[in-house]
Amino acid sequence: MPRTTKAAKALCYACVAVAVALFAGKLLGLPVAVMIVYGSSMEPTLKPLDLAIGVSPSMAGGVEKGDIVVWCLPEDKLKTSCVIHRVVEIRRGEEGYIVITKGDNVEQLDPPVPSSRVSYVVVEVVPRTYVFAVLAAAGAAASYYYIYLPYSVQRRRVIMAPGTLALIMIIVYVVFNLAYIGSSMLDATPTMINAPSVYGEKVSFNLSSGVVNISLKYTPILTLRGSPSCMVVRPTAAEALVEEAYADGGNASIVVRIPGDVFRELWELDSNRTRSWSLPPPPARVSTTIFLRCIISFNYGVLNSTYPLSFNWREPEVKPYNGSAVVLENDNPVPINGSIEVYSHRRGIIYRESVELEPFTHYIVGLPVSWSNDIIDVRFYYVFLGHPRGVKVTIHV
Repeated sequence: MPRTTKAAKALCYACVAVAVALFAGKLLGLPVAVMIVYGSSMEPTLKPLDLAIGVSPSMAGGVEKGDIVVWCLPEDKLKTSCVIHRVVEIRRGEEGYIVITKGDNVEQLDPPVPSSRVSYVVVEVVPRTYVFAVLAAAGAAASYYYIYLPYSVQRRRVIMAPGTLALIMIIVYVVFNLAYIGSSMLDATPTMINAPSVYGEKVSFNLSSGVVNISLKYTPILTLRGSPSCMVVRPTAAEALVEEAYADGGNASIVVRIPGDVFRELWELDSNRTRSWSLPPPPARVSTTIFLRCIISFNYGVLNSTYPLSFNWREPEVKPYNGSAVVLENDNPVPINGSIEVYSHRRGIIYRESVELEPFTHYIVGLPVSWSNDIIDVRFYYVFLGHPRGVKVTIHV
């Protein structure tokens, strides 16, 4: 047999082996797999009998909103029955990220699944028309090579021993089952799992009022039981006041107020934490976080969630006001004590005054506008997170 023929056969067998491995990739746990689609919930993106080429999330650089992913039920160890849908939401849970998917052609959301259950991210789709064309071409080529050439060109009859025929049938059966089970005919129809679940949590935090708004979305078979309870768990422990809790038809809204004592304790803790830091020039910003835990009871279980509430401590600022005054601004949820010094370049220190800037207030300092051709410095000295600081504004009168 010529070397070119042997090389062609070896290449052909290698291509067949790679194709079978890719179709069985999901069954074998390979990082790359080819999967068959059926169902209409992903139309027009995916049609029945299209081929979806997927790679593991690590190869894809993670799972992002908008990706088409493949996830399987936890009890399905062989991954023979999976779902291929688009990611519509990713949120953080207590034990990692949660992924919520939905078919492009349906309104119903799938049950939330841990991101660890996502097996593949679809990177390419081969339309079924191309698949049929390739299968037809492969069938024609195989018929030509193994049937037409031996009989018509070489004038040989195709004769197979019974044992050879049985072996070929066994190999075809094994290869077919591996390809079918491995690709699993991915179901793109809507999942009909009616499990009670909370699949949407949104949190907004108003620092000036200390109010936290929590919005929940959950399956309608859940109903709220009793009043939720919330408390601050870090960096200090304190009860939080639930001012309002409303639920109706799969949606709930909870309003929680953070006590003022929590901000004052956090200010002391952050002052000790940042005392050894070197702060940038005023006005500096230092980030901090409060962790709020809420326990919400439903008829089928309890939701125990912790929400991070992040904000910045803001250094006080001194700004000119109407040309004849300056304003001291404190945009923090705690009071800041300090002293004001008004200094005239012609007359020296005019006066000093101790002030307490209440949370989220502005303090106006009037200037002697009757003077003319003078330069006045207004200096404010204070302690910001354990650091003695000072700011100055200069006014020409």
